[in-house]
Amino acid sequence: MFSIAGTIEKSYHIGKSFMPFKRIWMIGLFTLILISLRVSLTHAEPVRQSTSLTLLAPAGCPAGGCAAGQRLSYRLNFEVGQYAPSASNPNVKVCVYLPANWLDASSVQMDTTGGFTGISYTNVTSSGCAEDTLPPTGYVLASAVQTQMNAGYFYDTLNFHFRIARSATAPGSILMRVFEDTTGSGTWVRTGQAFTSQMSVLAWTGSTAYIAASPSACTQLPCFLNSEGDAAGGVGTGLRDAIDALPAGGRVVVLGTVTLKGQAVTLNKPLTLEGGANAVLTGDGSVCNNPMLEITAGATLRGLTLNDDPCTSPNRTLILLNTSDAVLIESNDLFNGADAISVANVGGSLTVRYNHITGNSGYALYWGSTSSAPLVLVANNLHQNRSGSAVECAAGATAPVANRLANHNYWGEGVVPSANDSHCTLDPARRLGAPIARNSTSAGVRAARLTVTTTKTYLFDNQIALQRSSDGSDVDVYVVNHGMDVPASVPSFSAGVGSPNPCGYAFDVFLAENASPSGTLELSFKYNRSAACIAVIESTQYCELSANASKYPLWWLDPAGVLTAGWDTTGQNPAGSGAGGVSGQTTTCDMGQDEIRVAIDTSGKPSFSELGFTPFMVGLPIPATFRLLASNQTVTVQWSTTTEADITGFYVLRSLSATGPFDPITDLIPRKGSALSGSDYTFVDGGRTNGVMNYYRLKVMRADGGYVYSDILSIVPNTPTPTFTPTRTRTWTPIPTFTATFRPFPSPTRAATTRPVNTPTRVASLTPTRSATAITGTPRTPTRTATPTAGTPGAPTPTIEGYLPPEQGTPFPTSDGGYLPPAEPTLNPGGTIEATTTATVELSGTPASTEVETTITPSPTASLEAPASVRSASDWISLVLGLLFGGSVGLGFLWYLFLRKERQDHSDV
Repeated sequence: MFSIAGTIEKSYHIGKSFMPFKRIWMIGLFTLILISLRVSLTHAEPVRQSTSLTLLAPAGCPAGGCAAGQRLSYRLNFEVGQYAPSASNPNVKVCVYLPANWLDASSVQMDTTGGFTGISYTNVTSSGCAEDTLPPTGYVLASAVQTQMNAGYFYDTLNFHFRIARSATAPGSILMRVFEDTTGSGTWVRTGQAFTSQMSVLAWTGSTAYIAASPSACTQLPCFLNSEGDAAGGVGTGLRDAIDALPAGGRVVVLGTVTLKGQAVTLNKPLTLEGGANAVLTGDGSVCNNPMLEITAGATLRGLTLNDDPCTSPNRTLILLNTSDAVLIESNDLFNGADAISVANVGGSLTVRYNHITGNSGYALYWGSTSSAPLVLVANNLHQNRSGSAVECAAGATAPVANRLANHNYWGEGVVPSANDSHCTLDPARRLGAPIARNSTSAGVRAARLTVTTTKTYLFDNQIALQRSSDGSDVDVYVVNHGMDVPASVPSFSAGVGSPNPCGYAFDVFLAENASPSGTLELSFKYNRSAACIAVIESTQYCELSANASKYPLWWLDPAGVLTAGWDTTGQNPAGSGAGGVSGQTTTCDMGQDEIRVAIDTSGKPSFSELGFTPFMVGLPIPATFRLLASNQTVTVQWSTTTEADITGFYVLRSLSATGPFDPITDLIPRKGSALSGSDYTFVDGGRTNGVMNYYRLKVMRADGGYVYSDILSIVPNTPTPTFTPTRTRTWTPIPTFTATFRPFPSPTRAATTRPVNTPTRVASLTPTRSATAITGTPRTPTRTATPTAGTPGAPTPTIEGYLPPEQGTPFPTSDGGYLPPAEPTLNPGGTIEATTTATVELSGTPASTEVETTITPSPTASLEAPASVRSASDWISLVLGLLFGGSVGLGFLWYLFLRKERQDHSDV
């Protein structure tokens, strides 16, 4: 070999000595340059220029470096020479080196199929890359593969995956070298090389690791990210790497939304998997027939949202249990799965609490194992999952399993769980009457288990506090917070039970399993939802009524419906049908702390025995009264309030069914009261069908857009009953029996007076008979009274309460000084009428006949015309008056005829 520079220098001097031969010199010089280049290229190594390493996943390392234990995925790109189809020996080899302290041999994976060519590669790691005479110091061979190319390819790719060893501490880079046997003689020549830039490694100790979707989401370290691939056990996910990197008993925290892949991620060591703020584990939709998580060791899952949005048919089981250890699943959101929790095997106890499990096509919890392990399913929202029972505690069982408890859960509006259907041990009365409030910044619901001591302990934004007396012992209780989002937060076990307007959170407080309370348990509830609530509760209507603790507006509800009448105050004697005269509990107001407190013991109700199904709430009763009145095709709705704090108005709702739906039949009726004063309201609902039951309730609108309901009342509009109603025929409807009292004297005890006109010993006919025909109307109480002074000008005209004649509206005096009803009754064809009439009449003649009570039994043919003697006397009286007032016989006779005409007109009425 010789150098090109030396050849050029010698040729230059020769050309300068022989100028005549300049053209020949130039040709020769050019020839020598070409010869020199060919010789140099023939003896140089054929280095390919397209060799490189590309990081596939994760996109990069977090700011502090890739965590020791992180799996990395690279693509190896390399160019090779073109080989004849006749090549029969391996002619391409790829070797990858890692820093010595990075190597975790169990995690190394090199693809064995070319990504570009599709040619198969053979793993030769064990024999190494002996052809590499200068391996880098401090590096070790991680993987080597070789192949035989004989199809004219000149380029290929391979994927390479490895996990940085958990023991790694120093930075480093990845090196790839490519060797070729260009002659087929078995001599390998290095034709390519590439390496990454220096990478930092985060060495760490401790028992907490984090997983995130991207380097920028890794707000805490060490943080693990998804790599390429989707292998058994969840290999290819940052969660798998974190689990493997942690010691037993460690903790994995999810930061933000992280995607799991088609294979189930196996939790194969005791640890806790929990979520940070808004933590979500979801699927990628690539495979939909595997569980998302499989627990094969003792584990705790807490604070996670776990859903499988991408998969629909089928959905994926969210959590599969197959372990001999105890498992705790608490404070998670589990939705859009098949079965949210499926038990293939559990050797220890399974506790599922404070979870929001909804929207799953299968069970909230399905126990398919034959193991005898216990279950505690408590304080969960379990609504809107599969139709039918949301829980199966023992598939194939014929009776409830005693050690699998499923009380104090919310099953859905109006849903009553069945022990026989679910095979769980449960009491329907111990179900929650409203959803548990969701956590605002994390998964799960607002519930807690607390050991109550002599130290007052506050929970849930200091809205409730618990403390026991010194003469008792510590006791564990659950506290469930339903929140203040009315109406959803208000516990109710019946569609007909209304509620107060909340001034604080609604709570359920119940004893833990096997708890044995003693002494006194004091519960304190805040009422500081609004300034209006504080003002009203601390007014003379409520807490300032120091002598009447039953008025303090702390309410409780017995869902069985036998102790309380809907919501009762804790200070009153319970008003339910099964109360049996028991007393309420000591209730006090602490206006300095905005609290109302109740002491729970065994002396009254609610007592310790009710702390298994007792909701509590501070609130204001709206409406204070609520009633319905019925009449012909009409219902009148009336209600009143004593306070309208935070209220904007009312809707009247109506239904033909006690269970609804209830539709508004009014526009918003604006409030007329204020925070410290109430008002009265009336709405008339006409056009109703007589004989049909109608159901009404009020929807009370709050200023914040929420609302509460009143109780449900029912009524049947009146079918018209036979009643006295004036018509132009002036007749009466027959009524079976009525009593009417006619008293023509101002005082019921007034003595009768005698008026000896023509008939000194006259006795009134007390058995008149009248015919009656039907008229319509709605009577009031048929008590008829009349107390005028007979014959006295200006005296009160007797009336019949509830029934007035069509014109004058009063009864008329008879010629004997008494009073008869104002209309001529007639009897309907084929009908009868029997009526008892108490009449007080003033008679002329014998004083002994001044007041008489008699029973009048009209008949169709009887006449009410006065006796002839009475008529004759009346005629003589008319004639005498005519002579007296007329002044002459002619005028007197005319006056006589006029008076007689008036008398006849009155008798015709």
